[in-house]
Amino acid sequence: MEGFSEFDFQIGELNGRFEVDRKYGFEQRITMKQYEWAREYMRINKNIGQRGAGDGTPHAQFMGKLGEVVVADALGIELALKSEGMDKGKDIVFGNLIIDVKCKTRRYQILGFYGWNVYAAQFDNPNFEANCYVFAGINDWHKEEMVKENPWVFMMAGWITRVAFGKRSYWLPAGTKRLRSDGKFFMEEGYEIPNYETTTDSLFPLHGWEDLKDKRKAIL
Repeated sequence: MEGFSEFDFQIGELNGRFEVDRKYGFEQRITMKQYEWAREYMRINKNIGQRGAGDGTPHAQFMGKLGEVVVADALGIELALKSEGMDKGKDIVFGNLIIDVKCKTRRYQILGFYGWNVYAAQFDNPNFEANCYVFAGINDWHKEEMVKENPWVFMMAGWITRVAFGKRSYWLPAGTKRLRSDGKFFMEEGYEIPNYETTTDSLFPLHGWEDLKDKRKAIL
């Protein structure tokens, strides 16, 4: 597809990691229009988490909203600038897909053993409406602001149905210490799934946006 470049990841068995040799996503440059839209959204709506816990910093919320508009643009969906309050995991509605976009800053290519997390307060809440999770990262090149000459990069990692996520994810109790590949630790609570599990669902072979568009009627 024009504007996209698929990339392959090959991971040998190392320190208990999984041996993987397959495609893990695609990437595209973020446009200034998308960047400015997300900035304006944050200016208008302030705190957009409104869950009371796990809302994230303003920068994390901005990155999440920027990821949402990239996905929405790819699917031909126009997002509203004015928030109507907590979205209950309903970031984008596309056919019978109710998509919750999970996007955060990642300054490296997304490997198969990297984990994605969903808070228990979201996944276990019957009021949350999402039936599909999209996982993605944004490389901001360690820059506070994006400029046209050096656009940030959106990296689609994977997507999975909420039902499949429930079956394939594992629970991390409060205070769980997670070891990163760079040797650093972080604390986590909720459900986690390795990235390679988000691309094996038969509904969502990850080759490009067209896969999500074509499979939207098969989810329910």
